[in-house]
Amino acid sequence: EASPFAIVAATALAAVAAAESESESKGLWEKIKLPVYAGLWYFFNVQYNIQNKKLLTVFHANWAVSWFQLAAGIPIAFFMWTSGLVKAPKMTKDDYLKLA
Repeated sequence: EASPFAIVAATALAAVAAAESESESKGLWEKIKLPVYAGLWYFFNVQYNIQNKKLLTVFHANWAVSWFQLAAGIPIAFFMWTSGLVKAPKMTKDDYLKLA
């Protein structure tokens, strides 16, 4: 069972390793980038689902859990976009209308 701290630490280590390997050997990283990212996504997705299932067996207010997760995710995304860690999406008026 992975704690949230362990998940964040593993994500940070993966990012550092990716940055280091990119500077060392661009050809190798380009070959293994997709499988590495897919594997990391799968690992973290499984961990999230396990933790979420455990939480929902103890705390039966599904709507509240979803709301808290969304409330925690919005500031994280905002921080990542404003700090430049992740490029913010460019939305047009038509894009907003498609979401409505």
